[in-house]
Amino acid sequence: YGVSYLPKQITISNGTDSDHDIDFTAGNFNFDDGSGQAVATALTKQIDSSWVAGNNAGGLDTGSVAADTTYHCFVIWNPTTETADFLFSTSLASPTLPSGYTKKTRVGSIITNSSSNIILFVQRGKEFILKTKITEVNINSSIPTSLTDLVVTSPNGLITSVLMGCHIQTNNTAYESPTVFAKDKNLDTEVIIGADGRGGNFTGKTMNNFSIYSDTSSTIQYRATDSGTWNLQIFCFGWVDYQL
Repeated sequence: YGVSYLPKQITISNGTDSDHDIDFTAGNFNFDDGSGQAVATALTKQIDSSWVAGNNAGGLDTGSVAADTTYHCFVIWNPTTETADFLFSTSLASPTLPSGYTKKTRVGSIITNSSSNIILFVQRGKEFILKTKITEVNINSSIPTSLTDLVVTSPNGLITSVLMGCHIQTNNTAYESPTVFAKDKNLDTEVIIGADGRGGNFTGKTMNNFSIYSDTSSTIQYRATDSGTWNLQIFCFGWVDYQL
């Protein structure tokens, strides 16, 4: 009889060429079809090159690396040669597997920026923390008072808990007590993500951190109680991938 082991999480990190490489750690993993498990050794794969077996080799299943795109990272298994490797794909459910590789499991997801480079991150368990926060909103007039869609920096195709911050700065010439709300598009409940209840003719500044679930299009919603002339910034610090 075969012996089954508890999966030892395979984690990912930016490689030596941090714009294009991902380092995958060793670990044992369950096939996502429930048919068994296998062991993978540590490898570095290149997202800007087509897949080739082995270390310091291409890892993209099809096409060329694109800008502002989510790539799902898979550990893959060839049962004939009993060999594991890793693969990048824009497809969450149906990556194009190399010949002979018939088993797979997603071990993480990454995002490219407008230059088709991997956005730098640190993985801590199921958390993916961006090395530099990303400003998603930066406006100081015509702030929306009705619910407005906001695409945030989290993997497309997944529902993730997005780690965010809200910064409010009121001016010193108007009486303003703005409150900012956000919500999961799949829920009716809004949550307060920032508020300045002091009002009065002085400069006020608040900064609040919060987390909220995105939908599978990496979208949340937000609104404010006052469109005013104050400054609103919303940042993204990373996400939690509970589907790993």
